[in-house]
Amino acid sequence: MFNNLTSAEYEVVLRHDFTTFAGRCFQDLNPQTCLATNWHLEVIAAKLTAVREGKIRRLIINLPPRHLKSLMASIAFPAWCLGHDPSAQFLCVSYAQDPPTSSPAIAAIMLSPWYRQIFPTRLAPHRHAVQEFITTRHGSAGFRPPKNDDGRFAEFGSSASRNQLVGRRELAQ
Repeated sequence: MFNNLTSAEYEVVLRHDFTTFAGRCFQDLNPQTCLATNWHLEVIAAKLTAVREGKIRRLIINLPPRHLKSLMASIAFPAWCLGHDPSAQFLCVSYAQDPPTSSPAIAAIMLSPWYRQIFPTRLAPHRHAVQEFITTRHGSAGFRPPKNDDGRFAEFGSSASRNQLVGRRELAQ
């Protein structure tokens, strides 16, 4: 599909088309696996693009396991958004106590040569922690498991309020 594009044209597509960007992330993170594209990936990408553009303020992606929800929403989307806005801040929250692979995967994408070619965003050299990192423009992505025994959302030091991150206070409680 991209065989007829020059390298510069492909970089423009990666920068502006989230579906293509997410596919490239999949290729980096799963080099032994061929991505089987499907219509649902286009829908997820369109909805996440609308979130970035401010057209959608609340989004729930409800699909069975192994449908690339985490890759699209928790890895590729923060990396893509941080590429466009290095000061953006993301907070990934999980119901589980074990750290997910999101933050290290985002960092791996952002440190890759192809990402560094298409976006000027750079990670701050002094903040490459496994669960949290910041950009040189003070954008960030981090993971925190819930600290409450009942699994309720527990805040941590983000400049975004809980209402901004979750939508409404009652959704977080």
